[in-house]
Amino acid sequence: MGRVIAEISMSADGVVAGPDTSTEHRLGKDGGLLHEWMFEGTGTDGEIAAKLFDGTGAFVVGRTLFDVGVEPWGDDGTFEKPVFVVTNRPHEPVVKGPTRFTFVTDGPQSALKQAKAAAGDENVVLLRSGTTPRQPLPAALVDEPPPVRRPAAVQRRRRPARDAALN
Repeated sequence: MGRVIAEISMSADGVVAGPDTSTEHRLGKDGGLLHEWMFEGTGTDGEIAAKLFDGTGAFVVGRTLFDVGVEPWGDDGTFEKPVFVVTNRPHEPVVKGPTRFTFVTDGPQSALKQAKAAAGDENVVLLRSGTTPRQPLPAALVDEPPPVRRPAAVQRRRRPARDAALN
């Protein structure tokens, strides 16, 4: 049985997205700074980025991450593995090349259960965005919870822990 690994790009001060997320600014204004490590970082950064895919049999993402990512992920869907999208809006599955996006409306635990079944003996990676950490998922279900941290500052930003307390 594979492990469940939670990943999120986060600055040292808890920022996960820039302000004003839109189709034009998919990660918010200056939000790309939080993800540069995946493409322009050190050798260690590259190892961490590769870990997101190596040995992974399925992914779980939130609807917001899907909505802002589906276009730039291209015709192959980037993941090349099953992806389970946690949402409260039903949607038919989306297939992009070898990537199948399945929309799960009965909660994150159901999405995780389906992802584990699809992954078999491989890992399941929970790719979290600014809203997914607010979804209730018992910590006991996650084997590797530490976030990726990037020492970047983004003005007027979204902090999931603080924002969740305000809702």
